[in-house]
Parts: sequence; C-alpha cells; structure tokens
Amino acid sequence: MIDENFGKDVLDAINNEQLTQHIHIPALMFHDRADNVTPTSDSRAIAKAWHSAQLVETTGLGHRGGLQSKEIHEQVVSFLKG
Repeated sequence: MIDENFGKDVLDAINNEQLTQHIHIPALMFHDRADNVTPTSDSRAIAKAWHSAQLVETTGLGHRGGLQSKEIHEQVVSFLKG
C-alpha cells in the first residue's frame, strides 16, 4: 500500500538513524532475532543513534510475536510506569 501511494523508493529515503538523533524522549524497542521482515540491524542502528532508547532483542517471536508475549507486555508496563 505504501508503494502504491507514495512510490517504491519512499521507505528507502527515510534515514531513521538521522531522524532519531533529534528525539529526546525515552523509548523501549523490541526486535526479534528471527524477524524475517525487518533486519535486526535496523533496530540496532536506531537504538545506537537514539541515545534515550533501550533495545531489547528477543528470540523465537518473529516479526509480530512480541504483540502476544506476556513478558514483553510486562516490560512495557514497567517502562511506562517508569
């Protein structure tokens, strides 16, 4: 849908590492090592550039499995309660 509406190269033009340098709020990111949609290296690069972000790498959840993970839910709630 993004390709159809904005062109095939629009996502490639976004440089997350540059954009996140200007965000000064804390973030909690999750990325599974078995994600077959988005490379883990993308999240690692974003977390490195976004100084107030914390990246949690998971194993065995795939691209969307974290949405149903009780452990991840608990970590998110704890993060939000801060």
